[in-house]
Amino acid sequence: MQNAIDGDGSFDPQLRATIECAIDALERWGARVLSAHRAERFGEEDVTGRSRSIATRDFGWMRSCDAFVGVLPATPKSVPYRSDGTCIELGWASALRRPIVLVTTPGVQYSHLLAGLAAVAPVMALTTAQLRRDPETLVAAVRQLLGLAPIATAG
Repeated sequence: MQNAIDGDGSFDPQLRATIECAIDALERWGARVLSAHRAERFGEEDVTGRSRSIATRDFGWMRSCDAFVGVLPATPKSVPYRSDGTCIELGWASALRRPIVLVTTPGVQYSHLLAGLAAVAPVMALTTAQLRRDPETLVAAVRQLLGLAPIATAG
C-alpha cells in the first residue's frame, strides 16, 4: 500500500497496527503468513526497480497459499486506501478460487467489484474494529472458509 506511506516515508501507524494485528493472530494459530508488508518492512526497504520480481514473488505466494486476507481500511477521511497491489491480489485470489477474508471499514463506499466479490469467490468480511477488538475473529473466519472446525474454547 504505497499510498499509506506519507511524505517522510512513514507507513500509516494505524494501518500498520491493523496489519500486524492480523499477522500476529494468524501466526499464533500456526499459520505461515506471506506478507509483502513484512518482507519490505512496511515501506522501509527500497524496492525501486524490483517490480517484476515483486510481481513474480507475490503471484507465487498466491498460488501457494490456502487463503487470502485483504486489509482494506479507510483513511482518516473515510476514503478507502488505494491499493493497486491488493486489488490485483484479490483478482488472483478469486481466479484461483482461494478463500478470501476482507477486512474493511463499515460505512465506507468501496467499489462495486469489491462489494460484489462474494458472487464469484468464497469471501467473508470483517471490520477493522472487529479485528482490533478480537483478532481471533480473523482466525475463525479463515478456519470457516477452509472448512475447518471451530477452535474449542474453555468457558
